Amino acid sequence: MFTIADYERDKSGSVYVNGEKLEGDEARKLLADAYRSYINDTWWLCMPWKWMATGVNLKYVGTEKRGPQTFDVVELTFGHVGLTPGDMYHAFVSQKSHLMTHWEYTLHDGTKDSWDWQYGDFHGVKLATNHVDPKGATINMGTVRVLDQVDDGFFTDPARMLSGLK
Repeated sequence: MFTIADYERDKSGSVYVNGEKLEGDEARKLLADAYRSYINDTWWLCMPWKWMATGVNLKYVGTEKRGPQTFDVVELTFGHVGLTPGDMYHAFVSQKSHLMTHWEYTLHDGTKDSWDWQYGDFHGVKLATNHVDPKGATINMGTVRVLDQVDDGFFTDPARMLSGLK
């Protein structure tokens, strides 16, 4: 069974397209693409939980008012981990909801931007399902589900597609 930890350790794994195993450069490229998507999408979906990952450095910056609300601001930097270790984030945690509802970032190349985060509740688990930038662009995480269990076959049998999960 493939795990993210295996890939992070030795960049290995298997790639299947339409049930057929790929090899060589094409497989390595698709595996690397899948890993980059996993890293990026998990930050967009559940960023506050990622704060505790190895190599994430947290610094409490203080409070800041945005409109009528007061936020606790937490700075995140990264110690040689992830795909963009030179990025810096400022996470705005609502003192009312205790959710990170605004995010400002500076990328390693100096690019700055911000996004507002909107959450859904999935069996008591709050996940950021929609994000809106100041220009109105959105990043939506699509159909999000929290399942009590998943048949191991979805992770071991290349013929079973995750889209078939019920």
